[in-house]
Amino acid sequence: MEGPKSTGTLGGVLKKTHELVSGLDEMQVTTDSLISLGESVNQDLVNCSKYRDELVLKHLTEHSKDDQQVMLLRENAELRNTVDEYQKGIELIMSKYREHSDGNIFDDTYAVRERYVSGMSKIVDDQDARIEHMLQMMKLTADLEEIDSEGNQRIIRQLTGENEEMRRQLQISNADPMLQQGSLNSSESSTQFEMTDTPDPEPDQDPDTSGGASSLSSLESFISCLSRGIDDGEASSSSHSVISQLEISRFIYEALADDPPDQEKSSKEPEQGTPSKQPEEE
Repeated sequence: MEGPKSTGTLGGVLKKTHELVSGLDEMQVTTDSLISLGESVNQDLVNCSKYRDELVLKHLTEHSKDDQQVMLLRENAELRNTVDEYQKGIELIMSKYREHSDGNIFDDTYAVRERYVSGMSKIVDDQDARIEHMLQMMKLTADLEEIDSEGNQRIIRQLTGENEEMRRQLQISNADPMLQQGSLNSSESSTQFEMTDTPDPEPDQDPDTSGGASSLSSLESFISCLSRGIDDGEASSSSHSVISQLEISRFIYEALADDPPDQEKSSKEPEQGTPSKQPEEE
């Protein structure tokens, strides 16, 4: 019993629901028709307000006998039309201005970006050029330092060879401290030797003759060595300081100063020390 009752109640509810849905559909259609009707009425009112002045002017023209008032109404209508045209022109000008302004703003924005990018590119190019220039300068500096080092080594080797050659020609031996004079720590390898270092004369040889011969041989050896050093100095601009000028002058002065006393001594000995041979002949 309860089953058929519940089924009948549910069927009644569904029927009422369908009726409500259909009623809502009808109300929606009616609402749409009312909205469209209201829009048409609104448009008619707008049109009426738009042509109201013209209708009034037409009515006054037809029923009024005052020509001056009719003339004023016509002038007002013309002025109103002029104002409307002016407003339309202003709106058109403003719209064009906005379009051009937007275009200019876009162009300016793009141009600013391009200028920024070009400026940054120029900065990067300048930095690359500076780095390249610095690399070239570093390479040039390294090459110059290498050339200077090679030149210094060559000069040192040349001076060392010339020093050894001068020592060999002047017969300077490291084992004989009497003949080795001067400091080897100086950059100018100057050499000296005195006249007292000459070898002793032989017993059978005349002292004056042996002293003069040794002085002359020493002087000739020194002059030949000096001339060779000068020739080597002309070949190399770096070996001009091999022998000091002061030492040359001193050596020549000592060589020349030792000869006159020996000659005077040899000239006085026959006069004072030896007897005359005239009594023996008698």
